[in-house]
Amino acid sequence: MASKSTKTPLVKEGTCLEIEPYESLLYQSTHFEPVCGNLGTGDEYNQPHNYGDKCVAALASFETITDNVAIFSPDGTHNKGGLVGAGYDTCLCFALSNRAVKGGICVWADGEGQAERFVAPDINRLAYVGSYGLVNKSLPSCTFSDVTKLKATWSATAAAMPAITAAGNSSK
Repeated sequence: MASKSTKTPLVKEGTCLEIEPYESLLYQSTHFEPVCGNLGTGDEYNQPHNYGDKCVAALASFETITDNVAIFSPDGTHNKGGLVGAGYDTCLCFALSNRAVKGGICVWADGEGQAERFVAPDINRLAYVGSYGLVNKSLPSCTFSDVTKLKATWSATAAAMPAITAAGNSSK
């Protein structure tokens, strides 16, 4: 990975309009996790990509489960009940689709929910550290969904966010 990188918070609540370099990607999130969304229509959705090596194992594991959203440790361990921004590194994995393809994206985030971006040498533009692959599943499209209802359903089944201490550790 290139030495110049920056950290950017993942969208915790609301609309995410893009995860670089995936243009036109859109999703709605609650507690960092997408509840609906759409892939864009660019060529970048037709083939797998790895930007950095932190979520390669997580994507391989995500491809084997039926969940449309899951939290993994970077080593590929499915962290059921895991949370982004809870004091430990995660790979937030989720599946979206467009008219032609379904794709799974795993984005690395540190313990505070900060994602890392860097200039990827193969595309010479910013990319989030993470992995993308073709999958056979997808969250619903936000265009045809009641987003408020999806968020309420998610909130009713989600684990509570643990408090983060000053040292950055979860108080679980």
